[in-house]
Amino acid sequence: MNLWIAMLGLAMACKTVGQPESDTQRFRVDVPKQADSKQTHLLLRDVVTPRNRPVVLRAYALAADNSKVYLGSTAVPGVSPDATGVTSLSLLRINVTTGFRCWLTLARSAPKVDIEISSSSGGDSAAKHARWSIRAAELVNPE
Repeated sequence: MNLWIAMLGLAMACKTVGQPESDTQRFRVDVPKQADSKQTHLLLRDVVTPRNRPVVLRAYALAADNSKVYLGSTAVPGVSPDATGVTSLSLLRINVTTGFRCWLTLARSAPKVDIEISSSSGGDSAAKHARWSIRAAELVNPE
């Protein structure tokens, strides 16, 4: 019985280490005061990507009419094509675009915004299906 419990615990731990369920993740984040500042960033926390290929993460705000407003992007380089395992980063920072800041100014009354993060392959079909995950996202303004 104890062996079964240990095996179950190990299986659950392995599942949480960079095994996302889809190529897109969504977050509902608070809009900080003065979000239209040039110092506004999107923070991605506990990012896990494969070590054998680069992953480009693109972030979009989802408008009420289901249109997308480009927020920004970041990349995590691969170590080598033969590498195994995952790269774990506690924090990635994205400087938000001017277009997103203008959109936030127009949507001032919204206390929260839905963010969609997807991976971009740059034409590499293997990278398109790279498994990655992000635990949390947050809009911040250090001012």
